[in-house]
Amino acid sequence: MCNRYILPIVFALFFVGVPVAFGEPEDTASRLQKIESSGGFMVWESANDQKSDVKWGIVDAVLEVPAEKAIELLRDYTNYKTFLKFFTTTKVQTQNDDHAILRLKASIAGGTVKLKATAYMREKKLENGDSHFELRYRKGNVKRLDGDWFVTPIGADRCLVQMRLLVDPDIWMVSDKQLSEYNLVNSRRTLRSIRDLLEK
Repeated sequence: MCNRYILPIVFALFFVGVPVAFGEPEDTASRLQKIESSGGFMVWESANDQKSDVKWGIVDAVLEVPAEKAIELLRDYTNYKTFLKFFTTTKVQTQNDDHAILRLKASIAGGTVKLKATAYMREKKLENGDSHFELRYRKGNVKRLDGDWFVTPIGADRCLVQMRLLVDPDIWMVSDKQLSEYNLVNSRRTLRSIRDLLEK
């Protein structure tokens, strides 16, 4: 069987059953209202996961750039370390039209914990027109390393981006509460980095 058929089949088999935090973000107007009420450009919260005691970090942010510019940045998988500051390496192992297999290295807890993982990244267009980038951990020396980015156009020159992050290295020296806070803090840092890269 041709390689171009094998990869999508393998990808689909591995992706079935991967834990997902929850559905699509709430409606755009509600998210924008929360950001406007905050007086800043972003809002954040933690959310429970069905299969982990560590919580997701979730951030919504308004970026003063067209949605396509944010999408282009998120498609550039090899450069994720430029805005995911705890990543040290991102390499594309294989890539198809709508998904890729990535090899990731990261450093957390002040550099004392080194993470290595293989993950799947899938890009899809949602029914409401949003672009969704879905990162799902498959194997490595961590329990979970998952992420989501939703990009929503707001007119021609602005966009709303939601990031969700769950890193769970399952190590005794760091509590679930600390890891949950870590996910929230790094979600905020990541969206600030994305804003700085795109709006400069």
